[in-house]
Amino acid sequence: MTSSHQPGDSFPLGTTTVTYYAEDAAKNLAVASFDITVGGIGLWRQETFGAQKDNPEIAGDLANPDGDRWPNIAEYVFGTDPLAIDGRHLTSITTKGAELMFDFTHVDQVPDVALVVERCTSPREPWTAVAVRMPSGAWVPMVPGVDLASSQEGEYREVRLTKPTGGAHELIRLTMRMATVE
Repeated sequence: MTSSHQPGDSFPLGTTTVTYYAEDAAKNLAVASFDITVGGIGLWRQETFGAQKDNPEIAGDLANPDGDRWPNIAEYVFGTDPLAIDGRHLTSITTKGAELMFDFTHVDQVPDVALVVERCTSPREPWTAVAVRMPSGAWVPMVPGVDLASSQEGEYREVRLTKPTGGAHELIRLTMRMATVE
């Protein structure tokens, strides 16, 4: 049996076809193929920015080439175009009685970014994690009383986080952190 690739081979960004060939003593040939896709923010940068993919002022995580207040890492997570202002509201916060609701939509399969919803009652106070989503994982509440509703719509995941406010004013933020590969 022979193959186009060997165990332990590295694959470039994009899709690579791996093919195995087997021949028996009677010279009957069997061929099997499958695709390996390597993606993440590197592939997104390549597809989105082309020749500028390595320019940190255009394609860096915190760059904002369209000037719409959302850095590239957020555009990647939200599935929006970093080269065009699209006018969508990507997050919203509402209150109903003593509950705070934080709504947002993100690309469901983000393999390399952890998402964390955090809260505090004053900019001088430390932020506390309320809910966490590890890369391509499920949302997990981190404090008692937090309700998470999540539904899949095509390639996107709609999320609503509801929590009691306890009567205090709160600041809420969604942070995005690149996951490290060990």
